[in-house]
Amino acid sequence: MLKTTAYFRARGHNFRGQLVKFGERCIAPEEMQGGRKWNKWEARWVQGVWLGKQISSDDHLVYSNLIVDGYRTIRRR
Repeated sequence: MLKTTAYFRARGHNFRGQLVKFGERCIAPEEMQGGRKWNKWEARWVQGVWLGKQISSDDHLVYSNLIVDGYRTIRRR
């Protein structure tokens, strides 16, 4: 019986990232529209539900505003 994970066997080291539970509420940074600067009072985070991670880009998949989008950074709610 193997005592290592599939991730360790494939890459030679343990996974160092942090994950949240499937379906957990989180917030992700909203992208700036059209290169404009943020107003100090505007909300810069969008609320959503965490669905998983993309293998190719390591992005977090978050469902918010009726779409699924990839984000590099998330925070737990």
